[in-house]
Amino acid sequence: MKTRLLQHLSARFAQAPYRGCRGFLVSVSGGVDSMVLLDAVLRLAHVHRAAVRVFHCDHGTGRFAACSRQLVADFCAAHELSLLVAAFDAADGPDFEYRAAVFRREQLARALGEGEVVLLAHHAGDQMETMLMALTRGAVAASPLGMAAAKNRRLRPLLDVDRGIILEHAAAAEVPHVLDGSNYDGRFRRNHLRHQVIPLLAEGHEKPWLRWQRWHASFAELQDQLDAAAEPLLAAYQSVGPGGLPLLQREWWSACPPYLREFVLRRFWRDLGLAPPIHAHHRQLVQWLDAGELGTFQHEDGTVHCDLDGLTWWPAPATVDGCVAWGEPFRLGPWVCRLARPRRQADDQGPKPKQAGLRTMALLRGRAVADLPPVPPSWRDLWAVRLQQTETLFLSAPTARTPQLRDWLRREKIPHRVRRLLPCLRLTPEGEALPLEAYLAMFPESVQLEPGRLP
Repeated sequence: MKTRLLQHLSARFAQAPYRGCRGFLVSVSGGVDSMVLLDAVLRLAHVHRAAVRVFHCDHGTGRFAACSRQLVADFCAAHELSLLVAAFDAADGPDFEYRAAVFRREQLARALGEGEVVLLAHHAGDQMETMLMALTRGAVAASPLGMAAAKNRRLRPLLDVDRGIILEHAAAAEVPHVLDGSNYDGRFRRNHLRHQVIPLLAEGHEKPWLRWQRWHASFAELQDQLDAAAEPLLAAYQSVGPGGLPLLQREWWSACPPYLREFVLRRFWRDLGLAPPIHAHHRQLVQWLDAGELGTFQHEDGTVHCDLDGLTWWPAPATVDGCVAWGEPFRLGPWVCRLARPRRQADDQGPKPKQAGLRTMALLRGRAVADLPPVPPSWRDLWAVRLQQTETLFLSAPTARTPQLRDWLRREKIPHRVRRLLPCLRLTPEGEALPLEAYLAMFPESVQLEPGRLP
């Protein structure tokens, strides 16, 4: 049997990245598109010579989900195919489509065997819908507008194929499939675009989805070139900040051509292993950078800091209120901190202890500081006696800084994220507070700071 789809895929499967794969893991929903793809893959086994397994996600949405699962299971049994089923917990909540898509991606990634690739049945119409959704959400120049034909072991052999060709093969080969009633539910954005918006566009342009797919391929190539141009800029202005975390220095914004700024940011998030922030946070960040302002927002179990020294991300939690014993490690942002009981003698205020304190402050600052924080001379003897009488210290938010300490923080340009991080020490939960930086100035060798996780 020959159909236009088989002719198209026969040429595609004979080339990289399909040719030479040890196995195909075909993601099959039970709908016509994925069932046709599976049927075509089996008919063209002599071309690609890859082992075939099937993945199905049961979305738990009732009768249709059960019918789809049974159909896929029966088809796999008839063709002696290995079937992997993942069950999604369709609990009530917002963004069902997004949560289900994330679940499918995670399960597919776990199911992949060595030398295997995932085959997905997205076609040109799906690509146009995805691009429209991205544009209506406020995509910027560096945003991925559509789906890639091949990326991260996920291949889409039908991405440039008109759906009419898929339906033609389904009829000719009598491919079994189910019709999902939820595909006509106007509450989902994609369905609204599919049944309301795209038909209007098609009235003026025949098969606009094919035109959009060609445009996307051209635009994605341009994005790749701009992304490559952003790499040396990121390398020039990215350094290691306090805590050993990447820091994009403040100067990069004015030095970077405006058309590359979005691509530098995208590379920065990628180097951190993070997804880009949501659009509202991204717009706020751009405003801060444009105006030279400071700010923070929560992102991926951490905090993005637009700070005095630049842009960075710190994991949470920064520090935890509570009590610690002498020598007990506690979390201080990206560091582990230990406090040793200070000595009573006055002979530990010489050059060597002071150098230890300067090194500790340099770790917190991210670069050297001119001097330790100023504290009244009487503080040291007073606190040395007090601290000798306790076995534990209570940590609290930094709220007891003197004007001299605040001036020192400004003079040394200590990043605000570090200022908010440094706790106050108390002998009792409600006792007098001693800022950690003042403790460090009085007892430099009593503070041990190192990057890492709690043991």
